[in-house]
Parts: sequence; C-alpha cells; structure tokens
Amino acid sequence: MRVLSLAHLTLLDVSPPELVDAAAQAGFDAVSIRLGRGAQPTDPDWPMLGDTPMRRDTRQRLAETGLQVLEVEGVSILPGRSVADLKRLGALLESAQVLGARFLTVASFDTELAHAAEELATLCALTAPYAVQPVVEFLARSGVSRLDQAATLVAQPGCERAGILMDMLHLFRTGGSVTDVEGDAVERVALIQLCDAPRERPTAETEQRAESRNRRLPGEGELPLKEVLSRLPADVPISVESPAARLQGLPAPERARLAYAAARRVLDSCIQVCQHVDSA
Repeated sequence: MRVLSLAHLTLLDVSPPELVDAAAQAGFDAVSIRLGRGAQPTDPDWPMLGDTPMRRDTRQRLAETGLQVLEVEGVSILPGRSVADLKRLGALLESAQVLGARFLTVASFDTELAHAAEELATLCALTAPYAVQPVVEFLARSGVSRLDQAATLVAQPGCERAGILMDMLHLFRTGGSVTDVEGDAVERVALIQLCDAPRERPTAETEQRAESRNRRLPGEGELPLKEVLSRLPADVPISVESPAARLQGLPAPERARLAYAAARRVLDSCIQVCQHVDSA
C-alpha cells in the first residue's frame, strides 16, 4: 500500500503537532516535518530539536493518530564544507530517530561530483545508526539540478543507502520530461513530492522562486503527473507538497482535506490508466 503524506510546506504556518492533527483528520498516513527554520528568513522556527515540549507533543499526537513521519528536512551539502561539522546535525538526527522518520532530505549545492559524493557517503554512514535514509532532492540553482545528476550522485561508492527525492515541480522546472523517468534513476527514486503547476515555466527569476511557495494542488495544473507516476513503482511513498496561496485563510484541517482529496483523485486516475494499459 502506497504511503500518502502531508508535507509541512503545504501548511508551513502550522506547528508540527497541529500538522499531525490536520493530516490525520484529512486521511493522510504520514507527515513530513521541518526541524527548525526553513529556507526563508520569515519561515517559522519550530523548537523541534532536543527534548522540547513541542517535540514531546508531536510524538504524542503521532502515537494517538497512528501517523508516521515520512521525512524530515533537511541537510545541505556545501562547497568546501563537511556535513560532519554541521552544528545541528546530531540534534537533527536524534530528533528524526525519536519521531520515527524514514527519510532525511538532502540538497547539494556543490558542483564538484567527487566532493558531493564524499559528503553524501559521510551522511549515509552517519544516518545509518538512526535508521533514516538520505534522499537527494534535485533543485534549480543547485549543484544537482536534474534527475540524471541525482542518479549519478547516488550511484557513487559509499552512497548506496541514499535515494532520490523527485519533486514534480522541480522535475519539469529543471528541463526534465516524462521520458527522463527511466532506467537507473527510476530504481533509486525513494520519495515523490506531488504538486501541480502551469506547463510553462515563469520567465522572471523572482517569479520562479515565488512559484515554489505557491503551487497548485495535484490535478489542478498542467503537469503530466499521471504519466510520470505510471513510470514509477506503485509503492514509492508520496508527500503532497502543494502550498497554494488561494487556500490561505482556510483552517488547516480544511486545507489538508483539499490537498488529500486532490492527490487521491490523481492517484486513483493513475491506477485506472495503468490497469487499462496492463489489460490491453
């Protein structure tokens, strides 16, 4: 059975305990959680590192609802720096273990494959005792900006434990297409982030950056989501990462419900398409 998770970015204004409650009410199986501040200065900085009251509350609500933590964010590989020296890495991994997280998101901003692979291998070794798997997300304006580059990175020696995080928006905004989802890359995709968007990429860089924080719900845009999903194993977990500005102002449980319903329609439609192809 495919795990369907609610990504924290979809409800970024909501604390982790509230996120768990909203996801459970909507029907999700899991959540993703940001452990600390996000990429933007205005992002909330939730006190989730260490034995804090909020982390204890989150863990209690996970136990009460039966939800799991699919992924936690995240670690960056930077040029000339070692991930082993990151000040908060130990606390992040400890919290990931306490919450039972399955994946740790990783972004590489190093264009040198050898150094990026060395750092990813270090992460693979460091995360193993915590039972969390690093997943590399390819992003525009980063050192690993395409699916094929992510596949090359995780194929390097020492990186066997790592997987690929495929964000549907980034797949198409970094020049990718449906036909790129094949071969070794497919085998290493461990996690999908699902959203939708117009087919055409915004032209201005400011608009491109803004788009990552204002996406469409699955099925409400023009990305060929079903075609991509049909090329991936049916058991790869999905995290619905669809922060939609038009939904701001609605209560968190209602936003979560709409995100779940939209993702479910796309997945059910994909199943029908796959069954038709198999029977043809």
